[in-house]
Amino acid sequence: LSQSEAAILDLLLDHRGSVVTFGDLQRRVWNGATQSRDAIDAAIYRLRRRLSGLNVVIRSVRNRGFVIDR
Repeated sequence: LSQSEAAILDLLLDHRGSVVTFGDLQRRVWNGATQSRDAIDAAIYRLRRRLSGLNVVIRSVRNRGFVIDR
């Protein structure tokens, strides 16, 4: 995993079952730097591809963020 993918996964696992907002991701993964939702979506897409086959599901929560189900 890339550094940002690992940070996203760590954050999602720390909050398993709860929504991690776009703001949470910006603060923790990108140190508060503003990222477009497209950039965040692209990072999640890459992470989902890397985790395929591991029974890990990252769900989008419309206009809020993401949640990991395991």
